[in-house]
Amino acid sequence: MNTRTTPLQEHEKKLFVGRQKELSHVLGLIESGLNCAVSGSPGTGKTTFLNRLDSEIKKKYAVVRLSMPVADTAYFYKKILYALTDLIPEEHTEIKEKLAYTQEVETLIRFLFKGETHSSLEEEQMLSLLGTLLKRQELWRHQLFSIEEMRRASVKLIKAVGKKVVFLVDDLDKALGEDSPRGNVPQRLLAFFLENHEVLNSGKSVWIFSLSKDFYDDMQGFIRAEVKSGLLAIVNDIIPLPVFTEDEFRELLFSRMDGIPQKFFTEDALRLFFGLAKGNPRILMFLLTQMLHAFPKKKDITLTAADILDLLKDSLSLDEKSTAIMQRASEDSYVMAGDNRLKESTGLDTVSLALRMSDLASKKLLVVDYIDKQKIFRLPFIHGEAVSEGGNHDS
Repeated sequence: MNTRTTPLQEHEKKLFVGRQKELSHVLGLIESGLNCAVSGSPGTGKTTFLNRLDSEIKKKYAVVRLSMPVADTAYFYKKILYALTDLIPEEHTEIKEKLAYTQEVETLIRFLFKGETHSSLEEEQMLSLLGTLLKRQELWRHQLFSIEEMRRASVKLIKAVGKKVVFLVDDLDKALGEDSPRGNVPQRLLAFFLENHEVLNSGKSVWIFSLSKDFYDDMQGFIRAEVKSGLLAIVNDIIPLPVFTEDEFRELLFSRMDGIPQKFFTEDALRLFFGLAKGNPRILMFLLTQMLHAFPKKKDITLTAADILDLLKDSLSLDEKSTAIMQRASEDSYVMAGDNRLKESTGLDTVSLALRMSDLASKKLLVVDYIDKQKIFRLPFIHGEAVSEGGNHDS
């Protein structure tokens, strides 16, 4: 059983669910030598998608994985150079040595300017480095990499690989500032691309980025036309990774729980999980993990929606009456304000129940629907079919 929330790795390929259409599309763009990006909400599997793409293409292309915690050009080039010198280690040792020296000097400078203790640096290395800086200043300057030198070296190494290099860059827009006002990130990303245009277009390189759903929405919406056209000239296509469909969610659940989720959870509990996660695999896995850890004494007992709601009611801001409504919604396809069983269990009349259900809908814990013009409330995402009858039972 694998319910952790971190991205799937290569050895877990069999647990990969859905995304076949998007995967085929990106593979076609790579074959054509076109850059692209995949976008999605947090937890929808962008990093897992890149990991799956990596395993799919690495036999045919050279693949370089980059993480970008900051959108710093010097940092960007260093990451490229380190990755490429590992790809072709028998060549360009001078570049690797120069990178290492530059990194040592920058580390030393950071320690000196911050006034921190030097216990993490070997004393002998530090003294030797200081001696080099003081006695042989010209050599020091010559051995340090400037940004322009790193740019030229990056272009040189990409061309030296000898075959198509696919760069997979995860969450680049986060490096540009999560706190930036809506619409600013695409402009900053375009500026970053233009600054590094020569590297992004060198050799037979293809660049695949993952970006947030907000970025994709901005691209479809209110950013300036010239910014949009400029970005699409560099990133030829942006492919959204939507939330999972209900069928994909079932397959995900069964694949991660050895094909027997009903061994651990009752049907109403599984329906509740679907409603709370709303197609987001990370949330689903988080909820499953939390429940399995929270009830170790019940490991041989199938957990119910009542068990889960008892644990989550404070974090969901549910009192006893709202908890009863959520429990009933987990057990049935829908609930309605005139339900006599709910009136009896909550002690509320029809009007009060309607207000409660509307409040739960405003919190997105229920959704409003209609049957024969009769207003009803149901769990989000799940539409009545039994969860335990779906998925891949042979996983």
